[in-house]
Amino acid sequence: MQTLSNRKDIIQFRYIRVIACLCIVLLHTLHAAGDFFAGSMSLTDMLVSRSAQNLLLWCVPCFLMVTGALLLDPEKEIPVKTIFSKYVLRMVLALVIFTFIFRIADALADPEAVLTFGDLVKQWIAGMLTGDTWLPMWYLYLMIGLYAMMPVYKIVFRHASDEVLRYLVLVVIFFVSIVPAAGVFGLDLAFYIPTSLIYPAYLFLGRMIYTGQIRVSRHMAVILAVGCSVILVMLTYYRYMYGDVALSEDRLAVFTRVLLGYPSVFVVGQTVGIFSLLCGIPSKREKAEGLLLAMDQCSFGIYLIHMIFVMIVMKVLMVDPYAYGGALLFIAMTGAFFALSFAVTFVLRKIPGVSRVL
Repeated sequence: MQTLSNRKDIIQFRYIRVIACLCIVLLHTLHAAGDFFAGSMSLTDMLVSRSAQNLLLWCVPCFLMVTGALLLDPEKEIPVKTIFSKYVLRMVLALVIFTFIFRIADALADPEAVLTFGDLVKQWIAGMLTGDTWLPMWYLYLMIGLYAMMPVYKIVFRHASDEVLRYLVLVVIFFVSIVPAAGVFGLDLAFYIPTSLIYPAYLFLGRMIYTGQIRVSRHMAVILAVGCSVILVMLTYYRYMYGDVALSEDRLAVFTRVLLGYPSVFVVGQTVGIFSLLCGIPSKREKAEGLLLAMDQCSFGIYLIHMIFVMIVMKVLMVDPYAYGGALLFIAMTGAFFALSFAVTFVLRKIPGVSRVL
């Protein structure tokens, strides 16, 4: 019987990328609506929107877990030259091209902006270097760093025992997710590790769950996904109902960053549960075909392009989802943004060379 770990085309991973991409479009639609139409939101709207956004934080980590599951394969040789000429170059090209496109879009959307071409280029370069650009672009900066470190991660994964790998993941989660959370209680602990980001842990978790080095039963996956999601909703409620009064400004910042962000131990648990459940999606086919394959191949382009449609509808046309239908309109807009971005990406990828970026 063929298992996940010895199949060349893992259909479940394609499902994960497509589902996560669709949920990211919803996440960014909710975030943009909160930015542009905060004044028309009721307290209930705000709490539901913030809770939904925090419940969708698993999407990017699931992308990272798929990346780790595939690229950390000890038998998969990836020379440093290939890392930079294929993986890093793609992120850099996308960063250069789309920060310029987004800068032009900002200028066109602002009727008071009178910019010379030189000003536009300066703003583009400055924004690209400092990260002062549209919301989705943070992922490109992250991936450039992770890809650059991939040869080191592969060496660790190839030579470390299962026990050491589990220890490594636990240590990272402890120092990045748990120790900083003490700041919520006013304890500024001095303990840290030099690698102070959670994202490499997601890479390792993806590979270890995928190979069975960390076993997550279906029941445990459900408990993690549901339990951590409930806790995230409760934390969100506390943050926006009582946080401003109960916590100092510094402690509130720690609360939001550490408990309601990607380093949150609850987001880690939720992501592990959802990733494990999606890996268990039954499939009768050996290879993905048709619409699933096309959407998966276009997922990176969808991620980059969808914000253009979000900005057109909300910033230019000023369509306020809270004033016209609420949840139903959010669902409709998410579906439309996803479909339009998929169609544009699908067409653009037919142009020679474009698939290297999208």
